[in-house]
Amino acid sequence: MPDASLLHRLVMPALRIDRSGLEPATAALNTVGIVAPLAWGVAADEIPTGLSIATGALVTAFAGLGDPPRARARAMLVTAMVGAGSTFVAMWTGGTDWLAIVLMALWAFAGGLLVALGRTAGLVGASVVLAFILVAEFPTDAAGAAVRALAVLGGGLLQTGLTAVAWPLEGDRPQRRALASAYAGLAAFAQRPLGSAPSAPIAAPIAAADAALARADSRATAGTPAGAARRGLLDLGERIVGELAAIRHLGAGLAEGEVRDAVRDGLGRAAGSLESVVATLRAHPFAAAPEGSGLAEPAPGSTPVPMPFAPGESAGAR
Repeated sequence: MPDASLLHRLVMPALRIDRSGLEPATAALNTVGIVAPLAWGVAADEIPTGLSIATGALVTAFAGLGDPPRARARAMLVTAMVGAGSTFVAMWTGGTDWLAIVLMALWAFAGGLLVALGRTAGLVGASVVLAFILVAEFPTDAAGAAVRALAVLGGGLLQTGLTAVAWPLEGDRPQRRALASAYAGLAAFAQRPLGSAPSAPIAAPIAAADAALARADSRATAGTPAGAARRGLLDLGERIVGELAAIRHLGAGLAEGEVRDAVRDGLGRAAGSLESVVATLRAHPFAAAPEGSGLAEPAPGSTPVPMPFAPGESAGAR
């Protein structure tokens, strides 16, 4: 009979939904960019054109997932242009089966290689390959392929414009989401039974947050008090990793008794504090604070998020 606790550990992570990454505004606007051209095509009896515009919007939307606004705009514009080129090639050559198969294989190979250049390049590559596959079944002459390619380009530009509407509403949510994920990983590490090995390197959440902040914070925002506060919380998290590891190592070597129970209680309290930080990061944005104040003042009506040291001071200097 399988161990119930083992089944719980295996099954529950697969069923858990991390709602912190949901972006309803972006999802709604992406939906408009796809549905509106289809509705127009049906109403105007221009279904092929409407379908081409919606295809451009669809593949472009995939390339704009998760990155900060500036990088997202570049990825979406590149996808729109390359997707239009892929549409032209796929529809013009789709009538020759062997040529279409060879080109599709080349497109897929090139799209796979783009993964080596990073997450955004991988999304662009996958989106372009998707565009090729979607339209290859509808071959036409060069003039017809050019018209459909322009429609795909228009759909991509439409989707980019619609997505840009939601960017001012996003604020510093990507950065806060990265920090919240890192501190959630620290809280989970603190809660593990003494003596148990972590399921992943304990510094992995911090490293992931560091990479996410590097992507999300532009040069302009990284140097602000709010940007320094985010970097300060990340540096503090690196120190917490070592302190938690040391406490857990000492606690694991203790015999059962009051001292070991006190260590467990302390780790539990630490986990609770870390989870409070996670909840605050997910709920409240950073805002600029007076320089040298040591705090990133939250938006009116929200809870302050403390900055562990003044802007420009590193954790190692303390």
